[in-house]
Amino acid sequence: MAAVARARRPHPRCHSGSLLALCLVGLSVMSGAGARQRGWREGGQGREGCRRADALVEQAVTVGSGGDVRAAWRLLESALEHCPQHPSALGNLGYLNAIMGDRALARQQLEEALLGDPGLMEPWVNLGNIIKDEKEAANALDGASDNKEVWKDTWRFYRTALRISSRQVDITANIAGLHAMERDWEYAAHMATRSLGVEFTEEAFCALMKALKF
Repeated sequence: MAAVARARRPHPRCHSGSLLALCLVGLSVMSGAGARQRGWREGGQGREGCRRADALVEQAVTVGSGGDVRAAWRLLESALEHCPQHPSALGNLGYLNAIMGDRALARQQLEEALLGDPGLMEPWVNLGNIIKDEKEAANALDGASDNKEVWKDTWRFYRTALRISSRQVDITANIAGLHAMERDWEYAAHMATRSLGVEFTEEAFCALMKALKF
């Protein structure tokens, strides 16, 4: 689970006329199979520096859990000074820059994280969300769209994340939400129920409530 959790309201409010809010996946000590295969750690960056970066990422996740986003951001920047292509540092920094409003830099860092380790789940989800937001802005969407072309890039990222971690709560909730945006109510209900079986989230609950109306 993400170390910087999304706020939970005891009684979620689901607005029928607006797009569902799909969540970014927060700070975590990311692990994936791809890093060893890609050889980023041995790629001229120095093993000692990258080990130091590992420790700094863990510290960043810890302080981020306590709500000190700025301190976490500084620690992740320091991790990249020690190991410039560190996938987990890049992925977490991309998340922080996204929530702080710099989506262009966030997208660049998330893409770089996946170049280093395509086996990380979190950057795939967060890239999907950034692209979703860009599509909404470009198409001036103020409600759901059943035009699957609008969301095809977001789907590509989400499905990759789901293959990596099929029971992770954020990606299953987001997929339920995206099905609801497309008014694909049967699959929205299926994925929402599957997600709620892992953990209650507002995103999955709202997707299920919308699906049950149709």
